[in-house]
Amino acid sequence: MSDDPSAPIQAEGEKRRLASVLVADICGYSTLAERDEDTALAVVRRVSALLNQTAQAHEGRLFHEAADGFFFEFASANQSMQAARSMLITVSQDSELAALAAVSIRIGMHLGDVQVEESGNLMGHGVNVAARLQQKADPGSILASSNLINALSQKRGRFWSKRKLSLKNIKRPVTAFNIRDQRSLVMALRDLASTMPIRLFGGTAAILVAMGMGVHVLMTEPDPDLGPIDRTAISASLQPLIAANRPVDDMVSALIRTNDFERAVADLRQEYATRSDQLSRAQSLDLLHQIAAIAVNRNAAIAEEIYQEILKLDPFDAEALLEMSKILRQRDFDSIAAANLAKALTDPDLSDRTRLRIEIERVSLDSVYAEPGRGAERFRSIAEEALALGLRDVAYKARYNAVRREYFALARTATDQMPASRFSDQIEETKAIAQAQIEADLLYDVSDTLTTLSTMQNHISDYEESIANLKHALEIETTLRRPSRMLAIHANLAYAHVAWSKQRDEADERSLFEAERHVGIVRNLAEREGLTSREYFNWYILAMVEQQRGNSALACSHFEKAIRAWPEKFLTDTDAEDMANELDCPI
Repeated sequence: MSDDPSAPIQAEGEKRRLASVLVADICGYSTLAERDEDTALAVVRRVSALLNQTAQAHEGRLFHEAADGFFFEFASANQSMQAARSMLITVSQDSELAALAAVSIRIGMHLGDVQVEESGNLMGHGVNVAARLQQKADPGSILASSNLINALSQKRGRFWSKRKLSLKNIKRPVTAFNIRDQRSLVMALRDLASTMPIRLFGGTAAILVAMGMGVHVLMTEPDPDLGPIDRTAISASLQPLIAANRPVDDMVSALIRTNDFERAVADLRQEYATRSDQLSRAQSLDLLHQIAAIAVNRNAAIAEEIYQEILKLDPFDAEALLEMSKILRQRDFDSIAAANLAKALTDPDLSDRTRLRIEIERVSLDSVYAEPGRGAERFRSIAEEALALGLRDVAYKARYNAVRREYFALARTATDQMPASRFSDQIEETKAIAQAQIEADLLYDVSDTLTTLSTMQNHISDYEESIANLKHALEIETTLRRPSRMLAIHANLAYAHVAWSKQRDEADERSLFEAERHVGIVRNLAEREGLTSREYFNWYILAMVEQQRGNSALACSHFEKAIRAWPEKFLTDTDAEDMANELDCPI
């Protein structure tokens, strides 16, 4: 072979040969180019440099480049496979690239007959198959033909799923393997959660071996129309596991392969029910925590069942006690929730992260901190301790709780004559917290921060900004697929739209229609997901809509339904009178 790795791998005058072809593509390039062409071009240049460098390190060469697509030739299947895995890892870890945009690549590979042009470019069936496989590959993965796989010297344990594919303009179906071995798994985790501390170990893989099953049990074939995997959703779903220092390796695998959180939970629950008697206590706890962490914001009833299972195995499991306390608080069982938190603090394996997260919940519950200013001070001291320990996500969460307490303390004493600037410090700090959470990819918490920010902006009648922040929060929650959070945001959007219309002193039909639309979404979500829709609030919004339209009788009918449905603990006589006066309706 020539000393120059860019030289064609052929004897002089040769026109056809067998070659290992690797085709790589930048995922989402077209969208990036539409949004920011200069950044897109910079991304292409950086990826091109990284891939070329990696290919040359494995004695390969670039023979063609088209926009965001890169075509490489290697002398052997082994060299091309080593290069492919290195390319995935190199692209995911490059700091210069990360500063430009969140980028991943997909790779297709084939060993086959190619035609060599005088320029050194390769053409023919071998290139076409590799290119088509690249188009079918998931972001951050390799799809390699069985021809290439059969030529590898080491194959065992490297393949997740075998697929028979019909490729465009390729007459016969091609058998291919989706490849993600342990090194590529590390790449995937770093890509999904680059800012989070990760501990990789056997986890579910070891459990499945103990069960006498292959890892392929979790790797069910995705439906053809699922679309691209959303890594943001996967990353945020895994955040509770990573924060608790739990294994996440094969749960990542299940989510990546199915892009279906509900199915992943159902499959793993079934396997646990079938095989639990074969697992050690530690293996059971790890598997149950993985199931619960994915279910907790999608189906609280399932999560509660799983946490109860965990507490049967370990009554002092701090993470389970903490999450159970949150579920209990949602049902207004505050005293039981507080008892769980106190018990959690006695866990002998308690980490600083979990301890501080428990403290945040305790301050929220403890009557000692009922006075807003004092509670805010305690939250800020927790934030300082978390920051000193390098726990940024916990620090942001504590700061958010502090500023929220401070805002509500001011809001209680606010009057119509109070200037908007009175809340400026709280609004600016909440904006800063939300921005920091977004920049750190802490999407698990940011929608709460944005929703509170919108409440503050409603208070100063800045409805346009309020709606913008709620829409941002909704985009995040739609991605994360947490229906309870989506429902709450739609309810807030309904209020912001109707309040914005009222601010204009006229029936702004477009805003009123949006308010009605969001109420409809709240009701549909509640019915479909079995959630509490807070119907009293829906009727109150609809009463405000009709009052602005001048339909007084219908407005008061809706208001009567709201008052009947309103829980007594949430509604004082003064609140009811204020709403009645606002709507000009009798109580």
